[in-house]
Amino acid sequence: MCRVIDAFVAKLSLSELGFERAQAAETGRPGYDPRDLLKLYLYGYLNKIHSSQRLEAECRRNVGMVLWHSLWRWAKQRHPNKSPSWIVDRYWHRFGRRSWCFAILAGSNAQGLRSVAVRLVDPTEIPIRRYIKVKSDANPFDQHWRVYFESRKRFR
Repeated sequence: MCRVIDAFVAKLSLSELGFERAQAAETGRPGYDPRDLLKLYLYGYLNKIHSSQRLEAECRRNVGMVLWHSLWRWAKQRHPNKSPSWIVDRYWHRFGRRSWCFAILAGSNAQGLRSVAVRLVDPTEIPIRRYIKVKSDANPFDQHWRVYFESRKRFR
């Protein structure tokens, strides 16, 4: 589905459709590319995702899948003569309830060291932290806003 959306948006002429910032300004940092935002919007619409937070979680899951496929291609290229089950046994392990965790064994018994599994963190395991925006006219150096900034410290 992502490739279909990507191909569809690539064929569109966004400036003719009235999208602003289709061409980046010469001064300052450009905004997000309208093509990327349109792809994200269409992906959410076609998958019936109405919440931006749910869409963010879905994007993180997709990053995990892209990472998994990249690691699988790397492992197949690294060991072309080995079977898929050998590759799975070598690189993908189970940690607690999570299966298919990419990890390698660091240290070896030949050196008299204990083997330790070093695991790659899954992007979906990283917690999403929501932040409360600071009021635009708030000044941390003004004594009138001291109570406001002290109340914000509770949310850390």
